[in-house]
Order: sequence, then structure tokens, then C-alpha cells
Amino acid sequence: MTGLSADVLARAQALLEVDDDAAQVEPEPPADSVGAVGAVAYRWPDGAVAAVYAFDSHADALGARKAHLSALTGEGREHRATANGGLLLSALAPADSPEAVAHITRLRQSFAGRE
Repeated sequence: MTGLSADVLARAQALLEVDDDAAQVEPEPPADSVGAVGAVAYRWPDGAVAAVYAFDSHADALGARKAHLSALTGEGREHRATANGGLLLSALAPADSPEAVAHITRLRQSFAGRE
């Protein structure tokens, strides 16, 4: 985790519904490479990985999604992304794991719909 205040970290964890199965990992790509002020990431046992990037505005979050994170979709992996205010979710799963793909899809739906 880098650059997140305690309240932003708590909001990110709530939006991700982080539980005891989630292990904190380094965000990939790193926050500074996408223009974020900070980020936190988690990996679940099913192979799903979700990073939350904090930006100064919703517009900045959407711009980063378009400019930087769209390239994460590739052969062998699924990518889901959405923004909630100045927070941007970027979630990856192995394409050959229906459980992990369903997990990141649920994360995106929950993240976008909760405030």
C-alpha cells in the first residue's frame, strides 16, 4: 500500500469487501505509473487480484482507466475496471478460472454500485 490515508484505505477495503482470505500484495502496475496518488491491492485464493487506485477526481480515475489499464487485458487473463468517485478498481483473473472471473465481475459490480 502506498499513499492512501486511513479513511481512503478503509473505503477501498469496504468497496472490495476484503475478508480474511484476501492477502495484501503490491499493486500492479504501481500507483505512480498510472498517475494515482496511492493504491492498495489484494489477491484471493481463487487467483483474483484487485487493485484500488486513488485519484484526485473521478475524471482523473476514468482517464487512467482508458490510458493505462485497458492494456492489462491479454491472452490468458480477464480484466475488469470501474470507478467510484476518485477511486479506480482494476481487477485481474486467470481466463481459465471461471471462479476467479466471476469473482472479479462481482467486485466490479459491487465497487461501482456502492458508496
